[in-house]
Amino acid sequence: MKITKVVMLVIWVLGLALGLSFSGAWGLERVLYYSTGSTAHPDPHMGTGYVDTTVYINSYDSLVRPGKNYKVGPHIATDWTVSDDRLTFTFNLRKGVLFHDSSELTAEDVAFSMTRLIKLGRGFSFLFRDLVESVEATDKYTVRFKLKRQFGPFVSTLIRFFIVNKKCILANKKPGDFGEFGDYGVGYLMNGGDCGSGPYKITGFVAQSHVHAEKFPKYWQGFAPNAPDRIEQTLLIDPTALKTKMKLRELDISSMWMPTEWYADVDKIEGIDIAYVPTFTQCYLQMNNQKPPLDDIHFRKALAWAFDYKSVVEHILPASKQAVGSVPGRIVGHNPNVYQYRQDLKKAEEELKKSKYYKELKKYMPIELVWLNTMPSEEKIGLLMKRDAAKIGIDVELIKEPWVRIIEEVSNVNTTRHVYAIFVSADYPEAISLLYTKWHSKATGKWSQSEWLQNPEVDKMIDDALSTFDTEERINKSKKLQEKIVDLAPSIFLVDNVEMHAYQSGCIDWPKEVRENPIMGYAYEARLISVYPEKREELRKK
Repeated sequence: MKITKVVMLVIWVLGLALGLSFSGAWGLERVLYYSTGSTAHPDPHMGTGYVDTTVYINSYDSLVRPGKNYKVGPHIATDWTVSDDRLTFTFNLRKGVLFHDSSELTAEDVAFSMTRLIKLGRGFSFLFRDLVESVEATDKYTVRFKLKRQFGPFVSTLIRFFIVNKKCILANKKPGDFGEFGDYGVGYLMNGGDCGSGPYKITGFVAQSHVHAEKFPKYWQGFAPNAPDRIEQTLLIDPTALKTKMKLRELDISSMWMPTEWYADVDKIEGIDIAYVPTFTQCYLQMNNQKPPLDDIHFRKALAWAFDYKSVVEHILPASKQAVGSVPGRIVGHNPNVYQYRQDLKKAEEELKKSKYYKELKKYMPIELVWLNTMPSEEKIGLLMKRDAAKIGIDVELIKEPWVRIIEEVSNVNTTRHVYAIFVSADYPEAISLLYTKWHSKATGKWSQSEWLQNPEVDKMIDDALSTFDTEERINKSKKLQEKIVDLAPSIFLVDNVEMHAYQSGCIDWPKEVRENPIMGYAYEARLISVYPEKREELRKK
């Protein structure tokens, strides 16, 4: 008995020394399992989507982070100054932050990361490539950004700028298009490599399957007392398989794309609850404004007035609310006073008759509506569109496509189809963020802007708002812009999205302040979630 106790004590001490949880020492490793509707681009300079950001905020650090009331504050940068002409931003960095190879994060890594992001021209580079003139490490812990023009929300955009380890990237580069930098390490990272400093290190990746990561014990911010030792993100969309995994306690947080009845059914299982996660996300039917007959504003408005918004809220996305205008109602700077489209077939017919295509509609039929093959809710929205458009004589054809195909199509105006059902979230917590992403001509060719609006007046209004440093003044300008966008009807503005997730409330603690963070990706900040494997085992036995 005494020997057994000594052995137990030794194992416990070794577990602490190695950074393992007590449960992990006994074979009950703390693992957080969650499912998604797609897999991420594991390179933080290559992706912009919802699933991408859930990986980035766990494995990479940014200069700043959103805090209370979504106000952006220090993170890797402890503080910063702005020059009198508002063109130069100087950031002082936190000392002692370690990358996953235990080397220190320095200003040189920050400068390299911004240069890499802009040179690659992918991911969140659209926020910076036409803005940042230069970036320079002035000493080991100071980095200076010089802008080409004044840009009011510059610091806020940096929540989407993720820092990579320069030494790690260069050690794993392969031949490529960037001279001495080869492929800039893209091949390495996109195949599951890791060059980050975040709380979790990527250890495995298979496209269209999963992303795995393990705790980095030296992370500078630390962890909740029972934070997961590992996180496993898995692509899983089949409702039956998801329900089975929830019952077997092999899945902690479900995808948000399940049918309404699925949540009601799973909610009956002991130890499982439904979480309602508010977002800065709106669901749009994005219309190609350059493709006949959608290049006609009256044709677009006819579709907007014909659509049955009420059915989306009541039967397809019941936790959500009908959108009021072109940006989500929760976001800073939303204009609640724009007029609201609703189903009105009389108005729809009036607009259609004003269209230059009215007398030859059949010539331009059918209107193609694309929905993502992993999201059945988008198919249901498409079926509503098909039904309602038919009431005013417009034929809609539904097309199911994979995500990679959609991204490829919308990169060129000539290959972009008529309509795409898409959920788009703000990149930073202010209305102007989404207005730029969705409707500025410089942001075209991405999944989040298949409208190809290309309106010089809109571009000018967006640029004017972005150049305004006074927050209140910038918000007022963005509110006027929202009125303009609604009148142009480049999209059909469906709902402000509220995510629904089934989660294992009996064996994980997903704090309300974490799960209800509306900024894309932050609800999955795993270091703040607690996992109790012993409770998981108890529930499995019931």
